[in-house]
Amino acid sequence: LALKNKTGKAQKNITLEDHVPVPFLLSREFGTISPTAIKKQKDKLVVLWKFDELLPHEERVLSYKIKSKLQVEGELIIPAARVIQKTKGEKPVEIYSKTKQL
Repeated sequence: LALKNKTGKAQKNITLEDHVPVPFLLSREFGTISPTAIKKQKDKLVVLWKFDELLPHEERVLSYKIKSKLQVEGELIIPAARVIQKTKGEKPVEIYSKTKQL
Protein backbone atom coordinates (compact mmCIF):
# COMPACT_ATOMS: atom_id res chain seq x y z
CA LEU A 1 0.00 0.00 0.00
CA ALA A 2 1.24 3.49 -0.77
CA LEU A 3 -0.09 6.46 1.21
CA LYS A 4 0.79 9.84 -0.26
CA ASN A 5 -0.03 13.39 0.76
CA LYS A 6 -0.55 15.03 -2.63
CA THR A 7 -1.21 18.46 -1.12
CA GLY A 8 1.14 21.30 -0.25
CA LYS A 9 -0.05 21.23 3.37
CA ALA A 10 0.70 18.86 6.23
CA GLN A 11 -2.17 16.47 6.92
CA LYS A 12 -2.86 15.35 10.50
CA ASN A 13 -4.65 12.45 12.23
CA ILE A 14 -4.50 9.93 9.38
CA THR A 15 -5.60 6.31 9.74
CA LEU A 16 -5.12 3.70 7.04
CA GLU A 17 -7.34 0.63 7.39
CA ASP A 18 -6.87 -2.50 5.30
CA HIS A 19 -8.86 -5.74 5.43
CA VAL A 20 -7.53 -9.28 5.18
CA PRO A 21 -10.50 -11.49 4.26
CA VAL A 22 -11.06 -15.15 5.08
CA PRO A 23 -9.46 -17.56 3.90
CA PHE A 24 -6.21 -15.58 4.33
CA LEU A 25 -3.93 -15.48 7.34
CA LEU A 26 -1.84 -12.43 8.14
CA SER A 27 1.87 -13.15 8.33
CA ARG A 28 3.71 -11.19 11.00
CA GLU A 29 6.20 -10.02 8.37
CA PHE A 30 5.75 -6.31 7.84
CA GLY A 31 7.71 -3.93 5.62
CA THR A 32 9.12 -0.64 6.88
CA ILE A 33 6.22 0.26 9.22
CA SER A 34 4.41 -2.20 11.50
CA PRO A 35 0.69 -1.66 12.02
CA THR A 36 -0.58 0.29 15.01
CA ALA A 37 -3.24 -2.36 15.63
CA ILE A 38 -4.70 -5.57 14.23
CA LYS A 39 -8.35 -6.25 15.03
CA LYS A 40 -10.19 -9.51 14.42
CA GLN A 41 -13.74 -9.30 13.09
CA LYS A 42 -15.99 -12.23 12.20
CA ASP A 43 -15.05 -12.53 8.52
CA LYS A 44 -11.79 -10.55 8.30
CA LEU A 45 -8.80 -9.04 10.04
CA VAL A 46 -8.57 -5.26 10.10
CA VAL A 47 -5.00 -3.95 9.90
CA LEU A 48 -4.60 -0.32 11.06
CA TRP A 49 -1.79 2.19 10.71
CA LYS A 50 -2.13 5.58 12.42
CA PHE A 51 -0.08 8.64 11.58
CA ASP A 52 -0.06 11.89 13.56
CA GLU A 53 1.08 13.83 10.51
CA LEU A 54 2.01 13.46 6.85
CA LEU A 55 4.16 16.30 5.55
CA PRO A 56 3.46 17.94 2.17
CA HIS A 57 4.13 15.43 -0.65
CA GLU A 58 5.30 12.79 1.86
CA GLU A 59 4.74 9.18 0.85
CA ARG A 60 4.67 6.11 3.11
CA VAL A 61 4.85 2.60 1.68
CA LEU A 62 3.27 -0.11 3.83
CA SER A 63 3.48 -3.80 3.15
CA TYR A 64 2.68 -7.15 4.69
CA LYS A 65 2.36 -10.76 3.62
CA ILE A 66 -0.71 -12.95 3.65
CA LYS A 67 -1.06 -16.71 3.31
CA SER A 68 -4.09 -18.74 2.33
CA LYS A 69 -5.46 -21.38 4.70
CA LEU A 70 -7.04 -23.14 1.72
CA GLN A 71 -6.24 -23.69 -1.90
CA VAL A 72 -8.13 -20.97 -3.75
CA GLU A 73 -9.50 -21.72 -7.19
CA GLY A 74 -10.85 -19.03 -9.43
CA GLU A 75 -10.75 -15.33 -8.71
CA LEU A 76 -10.62 -13.62 -5.35
CA ILE A 77 -11.24 -9.94 -4.69
CA ILE A 78 -9.26 -8.14 -1.99
CA PRO A 79 -11.37 -5.30 -0.51
CA ALA A 80 -10.41 -1.66 -0.86
CA ALA A 81 -8.22 -0.04 1.77
CA ARG A 82 -9.65 3.01 3.53
CA VAL A 83 -7.91 6.21 4.65
CA ILE A 84 -9.66 8.29 7.31
CA GLN A 85 -8.68 11.78 8.37
CA LYS A 86 -10.29 13.21 11.47
CA THR A 87 -10.13 16.93 12.09
CA LYS A 88 -11.55 18.36 15.29
CA GLY A 89 -14.95 19.94 14.72
CA GLU A 90 -15.26 18.60 11.16
CA LYS A 91 -16.76 15.53 9.56
CA PRO A 92 -14.13 12.79 8.96
CA VAL A 93 -12.84 12.54 5.39
CA GLU A 94 -12.70 9.01 3.92
CA ILE A 95 -10.86 7.91 0.78
CA TYR A 96 -10.89 4.37 -0.65
CA SER A 97 -8.36 2.56 -2.78
CA LYS A 98 -9.28 0.30 -5.67
CA THR A 99 -10.13 -3.32 -5.00
CA LYS A 100 -7.57 -5.91 -6.08
CA GLN A 101 -8.52 -9.01 -8.05
CA LEU A 102 -6.30 -12.08 -7.65
